[in-house]
Amino acid sequence: MKLIIRALIALSFYGFANLHAAKQHHIVLSTEKTSIGITANEGGRSYIQYYGAKISQDDIFKLFALKSNYTSLSYPTFGVNIGHGIMEALSIQMPDGNMSTDLYVQQVKQQSDRNGKYLEISMIDSVYPIEVKQYFKTYNNS
Repeated sequence: MKLIIRALIALSFYGFANLHAAKQHHIVLSTEKTSIGITANEGGRSYIQYYGAKISQDDIFKLFALKSNYTSLSYPTFGVNIGHGIMEALSIQMPDGNMSTDLYVQQVKQQSDRNGKYLEISMIDSVYPIEVKQYFKTYNNS
């Protein structure tokens, strides 16, 4: 019995340590007049934290400190957060009839070229073999 309890405690601490070890990405993409602030937590969710007048990368952290920023899933799916007045961006019926999709961030990539900046957020489902890639792009001089 003691061995089982120790194993569960070890797993609990391991899970807690991994929760905090997951990389958080706080990204601000801007045009000349507007910005979108996105937080993508690897192994967790991706959120739109801000959309509005142009801000800097440092400004997004000031918004977090105020706890007054807007927060919404960046890619809402059917079966998650039902009843919050959010239109789903994705709804898939699986072969077993289930329509729930539960996406977690797997990888975040940022690139720039002469035309602008790109953000790619790769997400996978927690149960089914589904991968979704979400793209954001800003164009220079827009």
